[in-house]
Amino acid sequence: MPRKKTVQPEPLETIVCEDFIIEIRDHHTRLIARGSDKQWKVDSLVDGILAGLIDVIQKGNETQVRQVREMLENPRGIPKFIKQLQLDGYTESERTLRKYAEKARARWQTLLEACLANGKDPYKKR
Repeated sequence: MPRKKTVQPEPLETIVCEDFIIEIRDHHTRLIARGSDKQWKVDSLVDGILAGLIDVIQKGNETQVRQVREMLENPRGIPKFIKQLQLDGYTESERTLRKYAEKARARWQTLLEACLANGKDPYKKR
């Protein structure tokens, strides 16, 4: 007997532009596919890690900001990044934390390039 066809949930909001469509989704309206639950978990975790580091950049003192910049921008900063994640309570293996750190660094580089392209200073206190 064939299984029922998967019905994708409707997005919260749909924005139609000239060349593309933007769908706004949350945890309850995310797309259903094989492996998407794990990917959603990893993306949410990396976003949380990056949000915490951006908060330190915006509100921390000079020493904290320098340490976070070193973790995010220096290629040799990944071991410090992993150690900091372990201190923050992440209990995953070092290999998994390395993957999280690399994803967070890649997203930070994208944010940094977008800020600089728009003439914004990402390190300026808000």
